Amino acid sequence: MAAYDGQIRVPLGALQQPDEFDRVLSHEFVHAVIAKVGGRTVPAWLNEGLASVLEPAGSEEVEAMLAGAAAPTALTKLHRSFVDMPKRDAEIAYASSARAVRRLIEQHGAPALVALLQDLARGEPFEKAFQRRTAMRYEEFASLVEQH
Repeated sequence: MAAYDGQIRVPLGALQQPDEFDRVLSHEFVHAVIAKVGGRTVPAWLNEGLASVLEPAGSEEVEAMLAGAAAPTALTKLHRSFVDMPKRDAEIAYASSARAVRRLIEQHGAPALVALLQDLARGEPFEKAFQRRTAMRYEEFASLVEQH
């Protein structure tokens, strides 16, 4: 399993599958950029959603994954790491996160996300920074994403 903890860590076995290696390395590199730009307070859904959306294949399987789920996971419950979740719950959390980030980019553009990350790095509370950069309350956005 790959990880970013200040260093990008990729298992050696990933080298045997070049496409998977490219996907994993891209995903972890995005985490490194997010850590540099946004600091340590970036919610897990935003961090994982950006990393998933910016993978080489994007987040093509997101809607199929969410269609098979009883319901997407509420963003407000995805502010902490997905590591301790059961596998299926984590898969739905990643898909929910990717859907939310895609929606943010479609509605507000990548510059708004970068500005949001910069606000977080300066210590601004997430909800306040989110509203300033999107002109929308976070709870409203989360509700819209869950309804899709």
